[in-house]
Amino acid sequence: MAVRWLCLFAFYLGCFIPCQAQPNQPISLETGVSIDGAICIEAETGNVLLEKQADLLGHPASVTKLMTLLLVLEDIQSGKTSLHTPITVTAEATHQGGSQVWLAPGESFTVEALLYAMMLHSANDASVALALHCESSVQRFVQRMNQRAQQLGMSRTQFVTPNGLTYGAGPHDTTTARDLAKLAQTLCQFPEALNLSAKK
Repeated sequence: MAVRWLCLFAFYLGCFIPCQAQPNQPISLETGVSIDGAICIEAETGNVLLEKQADLLGHPASVTKLMTLLLVLEDIQSGKTSLHTPITVTAEATHQGGSQVWLAPGESFTVEALLYAMMLHSANDASVALALHCESSVQRFVQRMNQRAQQLGMSRTQFVTPNGLTYGAGPHDTTTARDLAKLAQTLCQFPEALNLSAKK
């Protein structure tokens, strides 16, 4: 019987990898990639299978979008919104810089379409559009992100954006591999999150 492992490597950009593996299959952090912090947990129990500097603070960059994803999915679960709810793009959401899908003010997309843009294209503008759909301002959404992080036991995490896009010497989103593993484990409870991460 296959065991689901949740491996998370955090090295500035970081990545989130849910995978299936046989129970007796050995695992290793020898990836050929420079890794500052890493952790591998069993998704259902949270048991740590291996780790390397899992509490080292770093900047999650686009992995920040996983918390945005969680909050949107929880709003869908609670009935506050749905995958098919249309969102009208505001000027604030456009021209975010970095990776984006070049949303234009006044355009309308479903929550589902913006989730795909955020998760498959790492679209910073889609992330902000979703944040503004869920809350009245980006600041209020980021407050929710931090509140949810504390509820999940992500004690060393501080979010300042819904997308991980920060500039210069200003405040940055910060977290650890261990904290991100807690977030990723929670996301595994949502079939929509797994479907989004499985798309190519």
